[in-house]
Amino acid sequence: MDCCIVSALWCLIPLYLLIHFLFFIFGDADFTLLWASLFGHRPGKKLKGLVVWVTGASSGIGEEVAYQLAKCGSRLILSARREDELNRVKRCCLERHGLQDEDILVLPLDLLERTSHEEKTKTVIKYFGHIDILINNGGRTQRSLCVETSLDVYQALIELNYLGTGLPHQAGAALHDAERHWEHCDLSTAYLA
Repeated sequence: MDCCIVSALWCLIPLYLLIHFLFFIFGDADFTLLWASLFGHRPGKKLKGLVVWVTGASSGIGEEVAYQLAKCGSRLILSARREDELNRVKRCCLERHGLQDEDILVLPLDLLERTSHEEKTKTVIKYFGHIDILINNGGRTQRSLCVETSLDVYQALIELNYLGTGLPHQAGAALHDAERHWEHCDLSTAYLA
């Protein structure tokens, strides 16, 4: 009997390692994420009903993040400078994903106007009661050679991409309900270009 168990283990262990090796070769994630994608919870279940604030939501990656979160059933705060574009994104979210009008708050926000961040955060807290997740996607990039770019451009990039995205998080962390878990995500897409 013991011989059968040992033989089975000697067969199953290499098979187990082979399966993990194949996942490693062909997978686009680590083992934990692969396991969760195959056998774990789907993100939609965990994101449903959560209040998510997306900065830079008027176009590009931020717009797509808003659509994906709406598909999961998250309640959204859409922020960027262009209110008309935010309203367009809101309409698309409402039409495509069946959310109610009160599930999405359009909140124009200029990340460079740091004095307004606390007021905007209070508006969100008053509307939804709390913030579960903040996705800092707002930002800008510069496409030029280093020697052709003035220091003023670099200073403007730092003001927006670094200092501008930190303060909504500070304001939100200061105001969020202590009983709730606060999530924060910096996409920093401006540096990808």
